[in-house]
Amino acid sequence: MGRLQPNTDATRVAYAVTGDINDATVLTIPAVAGVLHVLEELEFSYDADPAALSTIIATSNGETLVDEFVKTGGVGQFRFGEHGRHGSEAARGESLIITLKASAGRIGKLTAGVR
Repeated sequence: MGRLQPNTDATRVAYAVTGDINDATVLTIPAVAGVLHVLEELEFSYDADPAALSTIIATSNGETLVDEFVKTGGVGQFRFGEHGRHGSEAARGESLIITLKASAGRIGKLTAGVR
């Protein structure tokens, strides 16, 4: 397996969303025909520690790209770099959906850097 090449399809774009109390926080990077979205960085948080063990999941075209536990309310982050990492890219022409699980009494926030 070779090194991933830089994604020249688009410049880096930052997306952000703040959820509602008690609801999952969902960030959707819309599909663009022929374009490959590469997840370069992902930041996530709750306004306080989650009520129970939580998860953050990123998917594209039914494939799971990221699936990690979230234990604390502070900012957590993944940095994949401008080349991403194997498995951090969405399927070409497909949307990228990132979900921070709902937590009782908590507000979630997601920020993603995508090229």
